[in-house]
Amino acid sequence: MLQIALIIGFGALCIAHYLDLLHVALIIIMQVGTSFAVLAMAIPMALNSLRVASGRQRGYLEIVKAVFILATPFLFRL
Repeated sequence: MLQIALIIGFGALCIAHYLDLLHVALIIIMQVGTSFAVLAMAIPMALNSLRVASGRQRGYLEIVKAVFILATPFLFRL
């Protein structure tokens, strides 16, 4: 009886471990997708503002901000 309980407990532990790994993978995929979406929206606007002298600093800051947002999920995985 104890062996059956141990087998069931170990099986439940393995399932919980795989669900946890799946959850982490889903969070990483969502972060990467959001990062690419932010980059895709910020880069055209930033490049457009680089053409005007008054918007050049804002354009550079937008590009840097988009790159930081893109790199954030990978920085915390190190």
